[in-house]
Amino acid sequence: MQYTAEFRNKDEALALADRIRAEVNSARQYRYMEFCGGHTHVLARWGLTDLLPANIRMIHGPGCPVCVLPIGRVDMALDLALNKGVTLCTYADMMRVPGSGGKTLFKAKAQGADVRMVYSPSDALKLAQENPDRQVVFFAIGFETTTPPTALVLKAARAQNVGNFSVVCSHVITPAAMRHIMLSHGKDTKPFIDGIVGPAHVSAVIGEEPYRKFVDEWKIPVVICGFEPLDMLLSILMLVRQTNAGKSQVENEFSRAVPTEGNRIALSLISETFVLRDSFAWRGLGRLPASALALSPAYAAFDAEKRFGLIEHDVPDNKACECGAILRGEKEPRLQGLRHRLHAHSSDRRLYGLKRGRLRRLLLLRISAHFITEQISRNTKVMAKENYIRPIDIKHGIIDMTHGAGGRATAQLIDEVFAKAFRNTYLAQAHDGAVMPALKGEPVMSCDAHVVHPLFFAGGDIGRLAVCGTVNDVAVCGAKPLYLSASFIIEEGLAVKTLVDVVNSMAQAALEAGVSIVTGDTKVVEKGHGDGLFISTSGLGEKIPGTCVSGRAAKPGDIVLVTGTMGDHGITILSQREGLGFEAQVQSDTAPLNGITEALLSALGERVHVLRDPTRGGLATTLNEIAAQSQVSIEIDEEAVPIHPAVASACEFLGLDPLYIANEGKLIVIVEENASQEALSIIRACKYGENAAVIGHVTAEQPGLVSMRTAIGGKRLVDWLNSDPLPRIC
Repeated sequence: MQYTAEFRNKDEALALADRIRAEVNSARQYRYMEFCGGHTHVLARWGLTDLLPANIRMIHGPGCPVCVLPIGRVDMALDLALNKGVTLCTYADMMRVPGSGGKTLFKAKAQGADVRMVYSPSDALKLAQENPDRQVVFFAIGFETTTPPTALVLKAARAQNVGNFSVVCSHVITPAAMRHIMLSHGKDTKPFIDGIVGPAHVSAVIGEEPYRKFVDEWKIPVVICGFEPLDMLLSILMLVRQTNAGKSQVENEFSRAVPTEGNRIALSLISETFVLRDSFAWRGLGRLPASALALSPAYAAFDAEKRFGLIEHDVPDNKACECGAILRGEKEPRLQGLRHRLHAHSSDRRLYGLKRGRLRRLLLLRISAHFITEQISRNTKVMAKENYIRPIDIKHGIIDMTHGAGGRATAQLIDEVFAKAFRNTYLAQAHDGAVMPALKGEPVMSCDAHVVHPLFFAGGDIGRLAVCGTVNDVAVCGAKPLYLSASFIIEEGLAVKTLVDVVNSMAQAALEAGVSIVTGDTKVVEKGHGDGLFISTSGLGEKIPGTCVSGRAAKPGDIVLVTGTMGDHGITILSQREGLGFEAQVQSDTAPLNGITEALLSALGERVHVLRDPTRGGLATTLNEIAAQSQVSIEIDEEAVPIHPAVASACEFLGLDPLYIANEGKLIVIVEENASQEALSIIRACKYGENAAVIGHVTAEQPGLVSMRTAIGGKRLVDWLNSDPLPRIC
């Protein structure tokens, strides 16, 4: 069995939803808490609340081990990273969790601290073994799910006598938190919930037994639930049936992964390497007795708290923070249930729609980015070729500071690398700029800055990315791109061959797009002050007559198309940067799209309303921008959105949503309804458009919102990207 596809069957999901509606008592309310953050994600990801009857309320519990980590523990990690001179390793989830004063590990890294995101504690141990002169600390977090991997690494470190490796243990215990939540509402009062959706991965380790004491004490059912939509719907049905029958039992819906007795090997490892703490602070909940683990005496030598003399201070939560009340189920998050968000009154829309200030900040950021790009440098004269002492060593040479000094070495670099590759009439003028003929139509200009690591990736490189990105920015404005400028910020030490390969790639991309690179500039920065190579480009084109495309032009009734699969570029970069080595080859979609835009606009004219390239922030964020600018609502169909199987698998593995992953060779096209099929045919006939699809439509309801009908028939909000997507452990 695949254990995924069969638990995402739409017909079975709708049948289960019908069964739930048939069995609930319309005269009562059902209140169920999903303890695990993964279950909250399932509810949101698949739009399950939209399928449930109105009298079933899902209450979000404290099941994210990152969210419940207190400020004091984060401060300990920050102290290690900033003041103890260690290499601090942790899961990506931890990087944004704020300590005192809003400080985070991301900010510490930006200040120069050696903070590493790892996918496993074994990565941290390997790093320690490879760097014996460096103290490496693993900041261990998580419920019982992530505790066994930490235990295994501790055993390996002791067996191999890795003296420069240690652990800050912040592993917490699930049943203790469940009991505290109930106690916080009063021991002698009727329980505020009717049942609990029990965690899946935690239960795969601890089994069913730890919940039996809880059920006996509080007389409410616990149903251990898997992480697929059918798991959740079936578990809710099981809870409804227990509630209706007045029962309180532990049931195991996730029996395919959770044995009754748990994972005995994992439990034995935990017992050997850890002991129960007397108490532990939880963010929003305070100190809870017997709710966390510490290293056992046998592994005290690997306890970073002892090794570095770390002291945890109880730091009070921000007074304005409602985290505790939310974790206890006393309040719902402001961005609460999807049903409420999708069907809210217009007066409440300020809570979840695009705030005016947010839009203003977005615009200011874009304006600032454009200003900075234009001010990076001024063009250096392209000098006529001199008799240089020797040609540049393309094969073995490196860039040094003389290449940026403006003298002979700079001139030689320009002549032998840039001018040679970009050769055209306008560049040959050798001025500080390019004098070009007057445009026939309205001028359209765009600029962009390009920073990517690695510089070369499957399907492209920073040079091709720079050209295609700017070409596409001009093209989606309804223009024909004609000319580009290119500025290069080169870090001292970059191999000349690397630069040549990038420049040649740019030349090829420009040739493919039918544009000329007519002017540019080169600067060299000292080693350590760059990231190899940055490229800034500007593009100039002329507007195609008879067209009027804009993010403000989407109208109710319009049809939304995309030109191909989503998320290819972002997953490619992440995979190569982090060395993930997925079996299925993922390749960036970096490509010039002006051929598609010109074909569409030539054939359909004003019937094309919006053209956008969903780059950073992906499809979801770009659709939100359009919805906000046009003051319309956009609804998409998940099953219609094309996603490469390798990208879908990678996102499943990393806990990412492909709707938010960057693209560099795809378009969003919004056209009049009567032009949608013609537009689809035109796109599919073009290079880079063979996988085009109709994915949704525009409505007048709830302006500014984007929603999605999920693959199992639920409806969910597709919000803006809130931050850079990171792999999750929960």
